[in-house]
Amino acid sequence: KEAREEEGVVVTPCSVLVDAFWLVGTLLDPSSSSSALSKAQQTVKQSSYQSFTSLITNLLTTTSESIANKLIPLMQKTLEAPLLADTKLLSPSTGQSLMLKRLKKINTDLFYRQTKFNLLQEESEGYAKLLTFFTSLSGAQEEDCGNEREGHLMKVREIIGTFDLDPNRVLDLTLDVLELELQTLLSSTSASSIYETVSNAPQHATTILLLLQIMSILNTPSIPHLLGVKYTSYYTQQKPTPPSLYLLSSLLSLHSLLNLGELVPHLHPFNVWNILLP
Repeated sequence: KEAREEEGVVVTPCSVLVDAFWLVGTLLDPSSSSSALSKAQQTVKQSSYQSFTSLITNLLTTTSESIANKLIPLMQKTLEAPLLADTKLLSPSTGQSLMLKRLKKINTDLFYRQTKFNLLQEESEGYAKLLTFFTSLSGAQEEDCGNEREGHLMKVREIIGTFDLDPNRVLDLTLDVLELELQTLLSSTSASSIYETVSNAPQHATTILLLLQIMSILNTPSIPHLLGVKYTSYYTQQKPTPPSLYLLSSLLSLHSLLNLGELVPHLHPFNVWNILLP
């Protein structure tokens, strides 16, 4: 029978069968026997478990090779370690204790190990190279936006990968450079509207578009929090928020890189009013 998709998960007959094996194996697992069971009940459960493991073993040995090749990888990913050991699905070099030890180590690395950054001893060469690259984009020609787009994105990826840079800090640096470009643009013109401002400065517009394209490959869900820190710092220091920051927020929202609803909780009511003004 053909596979079908349910809520984004591909369901096949083999996957349904393996899920049923996992459920039955969990219910019959002798190691999970309750102390409330009588000795006779525990004996029956042990006997049922042995019959169940024999059923799986016989199924894999009697079924066709093509079906067995589909079932075995699914079982090794789904079934519990004791059941895998009892059905001889673990490789000879990997025992149950070694498998549990590896799983414990993997789970520790995934959920409990913390990544610590010592900012005083951190190597700043990567961020310096990235900042130099961003500043080299200033004054880019309009044709560069289309012809060199993939090259610019690849260059950013190379710098991040070579120096193992923190993606959130890279995004924060990109926001700073983009805000500085907008601030330079606003200070160099007396236009009455944003559209007129950008139209009269095509070189700035090209650079801004390149930075927005680079930002699209970074961790964009962090943008509201990074911008919120910038707004909060101006408010707590009782400094006026620069127009370039408001323009940056509007520009990111226009290009679908920022949901203004996620930024509002970080803002003072005065900032919200300035952003939402037509």
